[in-house]
Amino acid sequence: MSLSSLSLQSQYYQRHPMTVLHVRLNDVIFALYGVICVGIQIIQCIFYKRGDKQRVSTPCMIISSLLLLSAVIWLILVPTVDKLLWVDFLYWLSYIKLAITAIKYTPQLYTNYKLRSTEGWSIWQVILDFTGGSLSILQMFLLAANYDDWKSVLTDPSKLGLGLLSIFFNIFFFIQHYFLYRGAPMKIEEKELVKEGGGDNDKDKKNSYDNEAATHM
Repeated sequence: MSLSSLSLQSQYYQRHPMTVLHVRLNDVIFALYGVICVGIQIIQCIFYKRGDKQRVSTPCMIISSLLLLSAVIWLILVPTVDKLLWVDFLYWLSYIKLAITAIKYTPQLYTNYKLRSTEGWSIWQVILDFTGGSLSILQMFLLAANYDDWKSVLTDPSKLGLGLLSIFFNIFFFIQHYFLYRGAPMKIEEKELVKEGGGDNDKDKKNSYDNEAATHM
């Protein structure tokens, strides 16, 4: 939005005079691509067959509701509080995105730790995510160097934060996949299968785990 809206650009420079705007076309494409992918996944979750006990967890519903409520509150405050600008609302949305990003990596990290294995889990998505985060940060530093404006790196906390978060969590995924659990076979205790709603025989148990693991990919 800040790339196409002159009003938002003006508000940005009002908040950060004489600084470089780090939002570029690739950031817009990244956001649109993310919306499309998430939209497809939501449609799949609604219409595809799922297990009887598969549902959105209570903590996820609570956190999502609180984040949505905070966005609505900001949406009400911006037009009513003189000191607030619409660019401040966009900043708040970016902070919500940072929180969601930090949360979304955790289930897969925990699942790998719980199983002591990364068998059946693709490392390529992590490699691509790590590459994207690294290049995003590199772009910020190149722009800052080109305009001799290093302070501007801190004026886009969402882009910087997303890049750093992706690198941080993906390093842990690399450690799990290539060092801690390298070549380790998948082991599932029967009590965990019962807890997770596994089948009565080995085949059913494996299928139950495969369906569960797919939801975390």
